[in-house]
Formats: sequence, C-alpha cells, structure tokens
Amino acid sequence: MDLSTRISISKARIRRHFVGELVIHVAGSKLLSFLFGAIAAAVVQHWLESDWRRFLEYIAAATCLLFAYRGTMLFGGRKLRAKTQLEARRVMRPDTEAEALLHAENLSRPIVGNAIELLTHPNLNTTMPLSKLGWAPTEVTFSMPPTAVRTFDNELRMVGGIDRSLTGANGAKLGLDREPFVSFDSYENPVFEFYLTDYRTQQSVFRAIESNPSLRSQLTSLDPARNRVPNAVGLQAIVLFGTGEVLCMRRHLDAKGEAGKLSISFEEAIKDTDFEVPGISPSEYLFRRAFVEEVLGCKQPTAAQVLSAWGECRSFVTTYRLWGLFFEERVAHFQLLGFYLLNISPGELVLRHRILETKGWASRDDEGRLLLLDPDQIDPLLKKMDAKVRGLYDGRPQSIDDIRQLHRTSLYRLWRLKIALDPRPTSGGWSWPR
Repeated sequence: MDLSTRISISKARIRRHFVGELVIHVAGSKLLSFLFGAIAAAVVQHWLESDWRRFLEYIAAATCLLFAYRGTMLFGGRKLRAKTQLEARRVMRPDTEAEALLHAENLSRPIVGNAIELLTHPNLNTTMPLSKLGWAPTEVTFSMPPTAVRTFDNELRMVGGIDRSLTGANGAKLGLDREPFVSFDSYENPVFEFYLTDYRTQQSVFRAIESNPSLRSQLTSLDPARNRVPNAVGLQAIVLFGTGEVLCMRRHLDAKGEAGKLSISFEEAIKDTDFEVPGISPSEYLFRRAFVEEVLGCKQPTAAQVLSAWGECRSFVTTYRLWGLFFEERVAHFQLLGFYLLNISPGELVLRHRILETKGWASRDDEGRLLLLDPDQIDPLLKKMDAKVRGLYDGRPQSIDDIRQLHRTSLYRLWRLKIALDPRPTSGGWSWPR
C-alpha cells in the first residue's frame, strides 16, 4: 500500500471522530492553527515548569475554544441546510393537496408541483452518464394478467354515473394494479402489473374529481392496490437534444387535456395493443410508438408502421430509458417517467422530419406545436418562472412567466432532468454528451 493511500485511509478514520473533525478544520485555518499552536506551546511550557494552575487554565481555554468552534460549525451547517431546503422548496413549489395526501399516508417522497415521486432507478441521483441513467425498456416488465379487470361501480355512483356527454368508441384503459419494489441499494428490474378498465369509466370519474379535492381525497391512495380512481397510465417523457435543448410541446387550445399548456416534452397513454405485438416486449414497443407518434406525428399507426418508422429514428436516438414512476395528485393517476437522448441538433431533426414527411407517414402532431427550451433557460424557468421557449420549426419566441402556463407535471419533469444534468457542469456551461 503506497503512502498516499495510507494517508487517505487515516484521514477517513480521523473524520469519524469528533476531535478528528476539529483537527482537520483547525489544520485548514491559519488563524486557528496559530491560536492552538500558541496554547499548545504554553501548555508544554507550564507542564515542564510544573506550574499546574497555569497548565490547567490553558487546557480549559483550549477545551472551551474547541467546543465554541464546534458549536459555530454546527450552527452554520444548520443555517446552510435550512437555506438549501428553502431554495429547493421554492423551485419544487409543492402543491398543498399533494402534501396533504403524502402526510395522510405517512410517507416521505419528493413533491414537485402536483407530482409525487414514488419510484426512481437507484442510479438516477448519481454522476453516471445520461445514456445509462434509468432502466432500458428491455429491462422493464409490463404484465397484464387475464384476470386483471377492475370494476368501479361504487365510484361511478359517487360521481353520478357515466358522463352522458362522452361519445365515441369506449376503448380500453390501463391502470396500475401494483407498484414494483426497487430498493436503493440494489438494481432489481421492475415489474409493473396493470388492470383493464374503459374510457368512459375512467373519464367519468376523472372529470368529477379534478375540481373536487374532497371527493378526490376519499378515493385516492398512493398504493395502486388501494387507489380507487380508474386510471389511464401513460408515459410522460423528456426529450433532450445532443446540443442541450429540451423538446417541448404547446398543447392546442382544443386539446382534450391541459389545453394551451406547455409540456416537457410529451405524454402518451399505454394501450392494450402494446401487449399484442409479436417478438417485442410491451415496454419496448411503448417507447418506440410514443416517440414515433408524439415527436414525428405518425398518428394511429399499425405495429408494422411503428417498427418501420422506428427504424428511421434509431440512428439519431442515442438512448431511451425509464427513469421512474410518479403520481399526479390532481387527477389521481400513476405515470411513468421516460427519457430520450438524441445525438442531433433541433435543426437536424427538422431536416430529417421533412424527409420522413415525403415518405408519407410523418406529419405535425395534432395535439400541439413543438417548441424548444434552450439550456440557458432551464434555471430561469425553474427558479424564477421567467423564461423563453422558441418554435422548433419557425424559431418564434414565447415567454413563460406563470406556472399556470405549464402542464401540471412539466415542473416535475424539468426538475428531475435538472438533477440529472447537475453533476455534469463545465466552466463554459453544460457539457452535452454526443
């Protein structure tokens, strides 16, 4: 074992002890080193002279100085932690109803806006490369047993029955039946189990509880097995360009949900048909289909069209991963958090998209207009709610100056992305992986 290694081990052992920490701090301060050096010299002198009264006086002075310094350190550390927590809360802006739900269930989880984080990959708060954070979709299992069907007769009675204004096909919706367990000191691959419900049941309860916190609190639980709100679980994903911009979508004013709001980056519901594609897992297919539909505008594609379109995209999608699971308190829905890292710039995506449009399957998304959040606008949006976005295709700027302009989970998604980017700063700004 070389000398530097021995020194490192010795320092680590010293740091475990109260006096050891003080010694290290004193050694790092010229003023404290001078004071304790002078005291030590006086102590030695009086000991050699057998002047025990003076000797004990200097020992007492040194002890008092040590405790005073330690107290100052603890007070300063407490103030710093309090300041840090206050700043974090200002960024996270936790919703009071989400906090009340978390308190009622006696849990401790991060709350950002209206989103309660329930599960993340253990490496999500580390300095691992962005391309390695989270689970690859092939590592995630989606399960839907034939018996996984829930009825919501009691809940429908509470909201006055099926909403008669609902028209159109009554398609299947998937709710989360049970949450996977993943500990923070291991790397288990999660298994998500879903149940089947239907569009009209889900929408009837959803419409009733969104503006009724009292009713919502009666039906809601952060435990999927006990949550009594029919769900429509989806993938809410962040798309990051190789040059650092974040893809956003301004939802159209006539969109079914969150009309006119800014989404970072998109949302796509899980479908029962995601479980029916031969030779590909439902989680993998969901990630492919969501990107093809939401980013490149291929609407209502067949499985063959999704797989063919994905073949066109795979060269510029560096990675696509599942980061975790969270809960939208306002609508009592469980949502998956996804991440896509591209190796191209926004301009290159526009060029590729136009080429794909000529092939007849790509188009502009009919849910909203695609925008960009530049990397230097992430902090202003999070900290001051004062930032600009610009059109992906026309570059036209738009201002964001109110949290009500954001999709209800956009703040959470941007916060989670910021944490992932934070360990990777450079002197000139962010260092973006290619």
